[in-house]
Amino acid sequence: MPALEIQKSALYDLLASGVVDFLDLGSGGGRSYEHVRRTTELKVGVSLDVAREKVIECRRVNDLSFVYDIRDVPYSFGAVSAAFMLNVLQQVAAEKAVLQVVQNALVASRDYVMIRQPFFDHDAALAERGFRSYWGDWSTQHSRMDVP
Repeated sequence: MPALEIQKSALYDLLASGVVDFLDLGSGGGRSYEHVRRTTELKVGVSLDVAREKVIECRRVNDLSFVYDIRDVPYSFGAVSAAFMLNVLQQVAAEKAVLQVVQNALVASRDYVMIRQPFFDHDAALAERGFRSYWGDWSTQHSRMDVP
């Protein structure tokens, strides 16, 4: 099995190669990569996640999955068509770091960036009616990015 980690310079070279269509930031176990492949015409993606076990799982669907801190994506101007951050930014510990991840994705993308986040605001309304989301424990999420 190829190395799970990738160095910043090697990632830059890979993105600059012209082979990669998209960035999958915070890839988890590969579901976001599969979603992009299924719903767009983009085919070759680089998946990055800090969790080694998630990258091992993601390798089942994408050989270009690496252990890497998405806060440190190299500036690779227009290297990919798009960048995807699907349910990941709420796990980044600081607002400044979230902004850095988004900025790096914007710089790397020629066409667009897609960000999908959990909707935190419905929990109170459900609780008032005696219900809750099965995923309603957000205690491990660092950056809710909701309006106070």
